[in-house]
Order: sequence, then structure tokens, then C-alpha cells
Amino acid sequence: MTVDAIAACTTIIDGGSAIPPKHRAYAYSMRGEAYRSLGKPGHAMQDLDEALRIDTEQAYGYAIRGYLLMELGQNDRSLRDFNHALSLNPDFPFVLVGRSRLFFKQGEFARSIHDADAVLRIDAQSARAMPAGAGGASRSTSWRPPLPIAPRACGCSPRSSRP
Repeated sequence: MTVDAIAACTTIIDGGSAIPPKHRAYAYSMRGEAYRSLGKPGHAMQDLDEALRIDTEQAYGYAIRGYLLMELGQNDRSLRDFNHALSLNPDFPFVLVGRSRLFFKQGEFARSIHDADAVLRIDAQSARAMPAGAGGASRSTSWRPPLPIAPRACGCSPRSSRP
């Protein structure tokens, strides 16, 4: 599936000027997420940086890059990306879950719980997808939020993102 996602995103990216810049940027972000899930952080970072060069107001790109940076142990940069994503879209559960995990990882439990509570207020479906505990309470580093949360970044309604 991930290889198919990379191919589909590449088709959009290669569409050039026929594809609106915001759509190309989103394709770069989605391909970056696919590379991240394949354990290819260099390719992922390259695509995410390009997505954010094209569209500096894309909360989803900042969110995915925040997760990647957290996985790479670059916590300060990760927090900056999560915060920037939230400045663009304050009610984005995908970002709040990531930032909650980052705070938990750093031992900032009150802040982790605050973000987890925000997810509960915003989107109960996202909250059910969270690991046990306060949004970041799982010590697992392999958990990733489900993709249906992601369409909120592009302004889709939650219902339209469900199969």
C-alpha cells in the first residue's frame, strides 16, 4: 500500500504546472509520510521540506515533519513544527496527539495530559485511536495516528475522510 501511495503522489508531483501548488505540496507531504512509514527519513525529510517550501501554510506538512523530527530525536525542532501546525489549525487532533507524545517523552506530563484532553474535547474518534493513557502514555515508538485524522489538515470535514 505504501509503495502505491508513493507512486500516486509522484504522479501528482510530476504533473508540474497543471497541478495547483497546494495540491503538489500536499502530495509531497503524503509521499513524505509514506517514506517515513517505510523507515526512509532522508527521503521523507526532503519531501516534507519541499512541501513546506511550496506551501508555508500547510499544517499537515508541519505535523508530519514534527513526527519525523521527534522520531529522529530532534525534539526542539519537532516542538516548533507541532506548534507552527497548531498556529495554522488549532483544532488539529493529529498534531495534538504528536505534541502530547513529545511532552510525555520529555517528562512534561501535565502538558502531555493537557493536549490529550484537548483531543478528547475536539474529536472523540481521534481520542479512541490514541494509545492507552494520556495521549503519549504508551512507551511504544512505533504507534502512528490513523490516516483518517489527516484530512482535517486540508480542510476536509471528518465525515468526508471516512471510507
